[in-house]
Amino acid sequence: MADEAFGGGGGLGGGCDRGEGMTGSYAMGERAGRFFDNTMGAHTYSRPILEVGIHKAFSQVSFDLETFQARGGEYDWRVGSQPASR
Repeated sequence: MADEAFGGGGGLGGGCDRGEGMTGSYAMGERAGRFFDNTMGAHTYSRPILEVGIHKAFSQVSFDLETFQARGGEYDWRVGSQPASR
C-alpha cells in the first residue's frame, strides 16, 4: 500500500483486497491534507481539509460504506481485539 494511504487495514485482515471488494472502500489521504479516491481509474482529490473542513473534504470523494463493511473493514481497535465479523 502506498505510504500516502491510510485506513486500509494495514494487514489486519490477514489478506490482500483486490477488485470490487476494494474499490471505494478505503478512506485515503495524502500529505497535502486532502482525501483521494481511485474509483474512476485515476485519483480524484478533495479540497484541502484545513481549507474546507474534514466533513466537506470527505464528501468530495467516493466512499462506499457497504463495500467497506462487506470486506470486514470495521475493526475493534482495543488491544488484543479481533476484526469485526463479516
